[in-house]
Amino acid sequence: MKKRKRKFSHLDAYQRDRIEALLSRNHSQKEIAEILKVDKSTISREIRKRKTEGIYNSGKAQAKVNVKRNSSKYQGMKIEKQ
Repeated sequence: MKKRKRKFSHLDAYQRDRIEALLSRNHSQKEIAEILKVDKSTISREIRKRKTEGIYNSGKAQAKVNVKRNSSKYQGMKIEKQ
């Protein structure tokens, strides 16, 4: 039995804006996932990880992602010649 390789990509700022707009119009996470063509667990995880003070804000969510990416361990892994 072959293992399937998972294909995924990160959510971008546009998708985060759509999530915020659809949540404000009381769409369910399942509906949002269908609109954005991602798995419903992706939407659930995004909201859970990136909400501040109980409210999902796409601008703040994108800022959190940028901070996390900038402080990623792989950013500083460049080998310098001595």
